[in-house]
Amino acid sequence: MNRNPYASVVISEFALQVASEAGLSKSEIFEASGIDPKIFDDLDAKIPFSQYQNIFSEVVRLTGDEFFWLKPVAKENLSKNNLNWYYIFNSKNVDVLLSRTTDIYRLLTEAGTPVHMFHKDKMIIRHVESSPYIKHTNYQVDWGFSQWWGSLKLFAGPDLKLHSIRIRDTSESRIEAYEKFFQAPTSGGQFFNELIFDKKMAALKKKYGEADPNLDRIIEKVLQPALVENNNFTKLEESMYIAFQKLLIQGPPTLVKLAAKLGMSSRTLQRRLADEGLSFTDLLKKHRLNLAASYLRHPGMTVTEVAMMVGYSNPGSFSTAFQKWHGVSPSEYRLKKS
Repeated sequence: MNRNPYASVVISEFALQVASEAGLSKSEIFEASGIDPKIFDDLDAKIPFSQYQNIFSEVVRLTGDEFFWLKPVAKENLSKNNLNWYYIFNSKNVDVLLSRTTDIYRLLTEAGTPVHMFHKDKMIIRHVESSPYIKHTNYQVDWGFSQWWGSLKLFAGPDLKLHSIRIRDTSESRIEAYEKFFQAPTSGGQFFNELIFDKKMAALKKKYGEADPNLDRIIEKVLQPALVENNNFTKLEESMYIAFQKLLIQGPPTLVKLAAKLGMSSRTLQRRLADEGLSFTDLLKKHRLNLAASYLRHPGMTVTEVAMMVGYSNPGSFSTAFQKWHGVSPSEYRLKKS
């Protein structure tokens, strides 16, 4: 796993644009964050994730506003000369838009991504770190959520409604800020940071104008090479770790399903696994049971809920598999880590 991910200067530019609304100059933020401003001369450059985090932390410190990153997205602030935005806003429905948002976000940063999934009667957008070694700050979650929610609202209009929000933070002030900004009930102390919608919201159509398939074909000719290159050079196991979090909630995925989620054929995935000396079955077991261990550290999730989150319909089968892998039962593991 990549322990030192990077973020594109493009996504850092987005953050700097938002910061400028508070009257902060780029030079102030560069100096406070310890970033060489010359790096921003190259839009293809990337900055260490630690410095990317500093941009968020230092803006909060300089403005004195802990919730500064909860900002509405306005149409006039979108980079309409940017193919990424055309690609996203030319989606035919919310489900397609979310998939495209995930693709674009992964081009911009190796640190994390929005992952959307369906569970029972809900559609969930989860803020996922790209590896177990990375934890985003509250400010990054604030900004990511407000940007994704704003983009969805601009696409689907007022018909799009949030059901609820889950966040890791337990502070009453952040919960109150979320409920005021998103106008949705928010629960803190959760294992995941998630925006939750009724499943029917995924079927909402583009509110303003029809999606243009000809425009899609033009954009994809430009973006597709970058998306393919991103899939080829992102560490395969890291990509699988992200995909498993989304797929396991629906049961253990097949290699075909995983390949589709990674944007490649099953034959290509098999070849890449073989090239790296990896086994699909072994990686599925490893990530499934290691994810279970991370979920068990959260006291708000029962063992049965953890079993379901990693694709076990039978809690007994989950406990047996967990004990074989970790040497202790799920309950014993939880006691050791509490």
